[in-house]
Amino acid sequence: MVPTLVSLAWFAVMGGTAMDLELSGRAPLSEAPADSGEEGVLFALFAHLPMPLLTSVVVMALIALFFVSSADSASVVLGMFCQRGALAPHRRLVVLWGIVIALTATALLLTGGLSAVQTVSIVLGLPFLLLLVIVCTAFLRELRRDAAAAPAPRPAPGKRP
Repeated sequence: MVPTLVSLAWFAVMGGTAMDLELSGRAPLSEAPADSGEEGVLFALFAHLPMPLLTSVVVMALIALFFVSSADSASVVLGMFCQRGALAPHRRLVVLWGIVIALTATALLLTGGLSAVQTVSIVLGLPFLLLLVIVCTAFLRELRRDAAAAPAPRPAPGKRP
């Protein structure tokens, strides 16, 4: 719950500040992508805030922590899948999955840059979407089957049906 609230506060404060700077004409942030790419907008925003260097360093550290913790969580979950749902997968298996994830990301970044990573995410996301639709359909079918098989409720003692 805390990460969600922190993210909500971050997007509200930084997004609101960026929109205010853009709409008031004090900072042409919409022109930053042409000059330095989409990520340049963030640093252009920081340039208009107090202590831009410190803010940039802190944000870069937080982004790095986000990626590391996400990769760690993915490695643990994949280890759990490989061990049929074990809540504490073997450390070697988790490390193996971490190395595989890191090598895959490195290969994609070196061969095609960020656009390759985005393309692979989209291409691999489509089958996953279809899988989720199948799972949701099966879940709804099971809920209906369960409701049909449930016994009729009995009236409380002393009450007429």
